[in-house]
Amino acid sequence: MNRLLLPRYRSFPLLFALLVLPGSGADGQDPRADEARVTAAIKAGLSSLTAAKASYDGKVLELSYSSPEAIEEDCEIVGNVDPKHIEFRPSRIAPKKEGEDLIRCFAGNTAGMIFLRPRFRGAVTLEVEILYQWIERGSHLMVLLHGSEDGYWGSDFGSHAVLNRKGRKLRIQKSQVAEYNKDPTKWLDRTVWHKQKLVFSPSERKLTTFLDALTTSELKMEKSPTQGRVGFLWNQVKFSVCRVKIRGELDRQWAARELKIDTGSGK
Repeated sequence: MNRLLLPRYRSFPLLFALLVLPGSGADGQDPRADEARVTAAIKAGLSSLTAAKASYDGKVLELSYSSPEAIEEDCEIVGNVDPKHIEFRPSRIAPKKEGEDLIRCFAGNTAGMIFLRPRFRGAVTLEVEILYQWIERGSHLMVLLHGSEDGYWGSDFGSHAVLNRKGRKLRIQKSQVAEYNKDPTKWLDRTVWHKQKLVFSPSERKLTTFLDALTTSELKMEKSPTQGRVGFLWNQVKFSVCRVKIRGELDRQWAARELKIDTGSGK
């Protein structure tokens, strides 16, 4: 009687591995197929995630806000902010820049805090143009990254970096520009639009801040927020914002929940 000869394997796991197709899970599902399906669903549902002009490549989400309608639709007001302290009406306001009238996205005064709806994780770059119309000693206007109830990274007047956790400032990094360490009433030009930029590097846990293309501060901190939302926090100041641009890794879990996508084995 002839016997069917099978190769002798040292262990069952090796035989099992040979019987499973490359790129497939034990249940025969391909995680890459799930991931591609989720990516396609997120791309198709971008208009339900944000009112901004948006593009998504499967990892990085790019947003551009240039109208008050988009900002207002994505805006979440935090706390009991007086409606008179934030305004979403369009307005062509001076000064002109590069020969064009700038239409503000929103304006704020006195005190308030807002977050924009989309959620990011990891590396994020934020650019915003602001006209400071009135400030006094002790005024603050912070642009926030990775904001949540647990804290945020921020840049106050674009001059220095701040890390806040559970309602208290853990660290403030002074500006590399000596003049900017003085009270903003002494150096901030309130007749021109200022470009602020924040860049967060997750590998270094570092926030780099810029004001009008000049590097102003770098702040590193372990155990700091690496996911959350973009926002604004202000006190004793009047200002207008005309453009907001964000580029960062989308929080896919948040997007999938919002769009009710079955992620399967994808992320």
